[in-house]
Amino acid sequence: MRPPEADLLNKANERGVKGLAKVVGYCEEVTSISKLREGLVFSTPHKFRGVPRNANTSFSQSQPPLSHHFNGFSIASKGQGKSTDCSSHPSKRSQLNSQLAKTEQAENGVSYPVQKPQGTTSLVQQNQAPYDNRILRILAISPAGRSISQFKSVVELLEGLRDALKVHRSLYMDGKILHRDISENNIIITDPGMADGFKGMLIDLDLAKEEGKGPSGARHRTGTMEFMAIEVLQGTSHTYRHDIEAFFYVLIWLCARRGWALAGTSKKPPTETILSHWYTGTYKDIARNKRGDMDKDGLEVILEECSQVFDCVKPLCRIIRDVLFAYNRLFTGTPQDPNILYDPIIEAFDDTISGLG
Repeated sequence: MRPPEADLLNKANERGVKGLAKVVGYCEEVTSISKLREGLVFSTPHKFRGVPRNANTSFSQSQPPLSHHFNGFSIASKGQGKSTDCSSHPSKRSQLNSQLAKTEQAENGVSYPVQKPQGTTSLVQQNQAPYDNRILRILAISPAGRSISQFKSVVELLEGLRDALKVHRSLYMDGKILHRDISENNIIITDPGMADGFKGMLIDLDLAKEEGKGPSGARHRTGTMEFMAIEVLQGTSHTYRHDIEAFFYVLIWLCARRGWALAGTSKKPPTETILSHWYTGTYKDIARNKRGDMDKDGLEVILEECSQVFDCVKPLCRIIRDVLFAYNRLFTGTPQDPNILYDPIIEAFDDTISGLG
């Protein structure tokens, strides 16, 4: 069973995580699937063929969160499930995984230690439960904010993303909690006067997982389709690196798809976008498309879809790409030292923001 989001928020704040929302109201359980089914009689359940072949069977395009903001508070409805994790950690694979990590490190010319793979995940958990007992909870948090997709200037966008990334670092390194669902809906723009100086924060720890704990209870690959990291799409268990990679995809997505309003009412984004391949097709297809798009030449093609307003952001995108996907091949591994990724990316945000005055 996944821990309630309120519990993770409270633990994170107790552990000194900086820039995270605080719980101001919580209803443990409004109802659940099991309660709704109580007293009903069902025939033998239909047996589906198992894992869907197409990623479109999952939520693909990110949707606005179902939430309300008022008087400095945020209230969001949550549906959370009781289930077991589909991740497997066979001990006999540990030596092989360690060797694979060393081999990848040598092939890519990486100069720092890399985490070994920690098992894999499948799209749908193979268990005998007739249904997933999802629980409806209500959570009120403070401070409130606007979705990052509602940014009103380039500076506001960059400051919001940078500070949300700082929150993510503190959540992971101080709170020992991995978010696992970085998307445009889970990053908010905040008033620094009400948010401990942060201009951007993370919300929605519904899919988060404590480091060192057992199975998370997630039945599916964690994340929002177009922002999923390449390795997550390939079935590798989630690491902090995958969340940082998702931040990069959010930046690209917002510049290419959400930022055209800043260019004037007559300007519209391209009707056909390369980014549609980030949420259509099979997981294997999407991973392959992203690998091509994260190549230096591939990134340049995507950046051409951004309006001229974001010309000042393109150098930042190139720097982040080089940090995340450096070396001889397109490296997608996870450094053992998180600051190898956090520090240069946050510094690049700072430099870009300073240059904008």
